[in-house]
Amino acid sequence: MQTLKRIGLGSAFKIGAVLSGLLFAIVGLPLVLIGTAGPLGQMLSAQTGGMFSGGIGLVFGLVLYILGIFIYAIVGGIGFFIDALIYNIVASIAGGLEIELE
Repeated sequence: MQTLKRIGLGSAFKIGAVLSGLLFAIVGLPLVLIGTAGPLGQMLSAQTGGMFSGGIGLVFGLVLYILGIFIYAIVGGIGFFIDALIYNIVASIAGGLEIELE
């Protein structure tokens, strides 16, 4: 058995950012397409006087999608960073996780 005593904060941030960004990329695209092309897109177009109708609504949705990927990546990275920081503090007190490596 090996003991995981510490998690690198930088690597935790990177993994969290990539995982969260990928998760939003996979889940967010269908939501954006449904939102801009479906009933929500029609409602947005009606509320803005047709400003976001047609292709402009889709472009607006895709811009939000790309921004969402970056925002989710940053927030996910920060979340993993905080989790790793807390783990390191607790592991220094409790001794860490025991793992078996081959």
